[in-house]
Amino acid sequence: MHNQEDLRFGAVLFDDIESPSSGWMSIEGTQVKRIDDIHQMPSDVIFWTNIAYGPFFSGAGRTRSNLRHAEYLVCKPTEILGEWGYPENTPQTFTPVLMSVMFSRIARLTFGIASKCNPQLRMSEFFTNTTLQGDVGIFLPEAEFPEDEAVETCTANKGFVRFTVTNGVRGPKGGAMIKLRPPRLSYARKLLNGMTPVGPFEFINPQEASGGRRNLAAWLCSQPRPFVAEIAVDDGDPDSASMYGYGNTTDRKKVMRTWVAAPELKALLTIYKKISVRSVWMGKDYKKLSDTLPDPIMKFLNAKISFGSWSAGVVAETIWRAACAGDIRRKMPGEPRANTSWRGAWLFAEDKVEGYQAAKSLYDFGHVVTMYGPGWLNSVVASENVEDLIRDGLTCGLIPPMVDVPDNMMRKDESFVWGGNEDALTLVDCILKKRQQLAWNTDEVRVLPPGKERNDLKQKIMDGLNKGLL
Repeated sequence: MHNQEDLRFGAVLFDDIESPSSGWMSIEGTQVKRIDDIHQMPSDVIFWTNIAYGPFFSGAGRTRSNLRHAEYLVCKPTEILGEWGYPENTPQTFTPVLMSVMFSRIARLTFGIASKCNPQLRMSEFFTNTTLQGDVGIFLPEAEFPEDEAVETCTANKGFVRFTVTNGVRGPKGGAMIKLRPPRLSYARKLLNGMTPVGPFEFINPQEASGGRRNLAAWLCSQPRPFVAEIAVDDGDPDSASMYGYGNTTDRKKVMRTWVAAPELKALLTIYKKISVRSVWMGKDYKKLSDTLPDPIMKFLNAKISFGSWSAGVVAETIWRAACAGDIRRKMPGEPRANTSWRGAWLFAEDKVEGYQAAKSLYDFGHVVTMYGPGWLNSVVASENVEDLIRDGLTCGLIPPMVDVPDNMMRKDESFVWGGNEDALTLVDCILKKRQQLAWNTDEVRVLPPGKERNDLKQKIMDGLNKGLL
């Protein structure tokens, strides 16, 4: 019988990402090693690299099966550094060590779920896609995609958006941009416990279906069935509309937004006085998304031991974003392809609304939010106001990267107002008080299998806390 865990995980920081050969390498947290050529790297190790997506697939990534680009995970290497409290100029001799440990933890946690879904699965069969989100698709239930004319309802920028640029004022000149987010695990659990549409979807004439009602948008939102609607909006509340950014795009092609899923239309009713509904695709029913997911996923998301773990949060985010994957089925030449499924359209809509509400809350506190995306938002703030932003963010259930928390902002025994999920308090406390060692050990507890080693580490953490060492 083959060993399921037939791979190891590492990281390499190449000197030149355009022509990767020499650099610094670490395997699962081992001491960093200098390499002069790409062929000095062992073949049974998957290496996470600092090579960006474009250069990766135009160079070494095309031929080396054990290399992964910087965007393979939902967080880039620079983000990992920041979230663990290290600046971007951290020495190259340390960065691969942190990258390799985190990559190993995330990969092994993800494979743990996959192997519970399919006990015969091997690592070498699982980690084969261009992103970990693609790998995760193997244990998600099959998604339902729109066909023919309905495809545009699930087309990026026309039917949904991943990123929103607000129309707010620019931040202070020379200000710092800080990325805030709800804790990944509790955010993923919230999205994955939401409702998902059940098809088939049918095209309806909204005027006929509503019996000639004047306010079609309000009528649609009162219906028990899922829908996506083709709309135009007008006469919005300036503050709310600037934060929502309906019709804003990050696409150079300037594709116009025309379709919204039910969760977005319900939010838009509170922002715009005039919403014209032109056409509608309506589904059959709703079902709780968590009821469709395999038990190993839900057990992972609900396990108390997961909530203090940074790595578990990254895996949880990977799962919900994988559930938004586009249509990769074989198509005839020229046949339109959906960029997400009906399920994904609802997840993107819920994420968009959550991002808007968080951005609006910070705006009401007087902060500038320039952009928000999958489970995060960017705020630009003057250096003297960083602490105010962080404290206001906490009341909204948002946390900053550890590196952006001012030193000595909070003492170990100091309390703070937290507006998010209480299960995430351990992780939030570690970030605010820069308790790296406690966060590191708590993260490791989640990775260890049940047994003596895990119990011993738990006891070590408790002893350290009681003695004031952590």
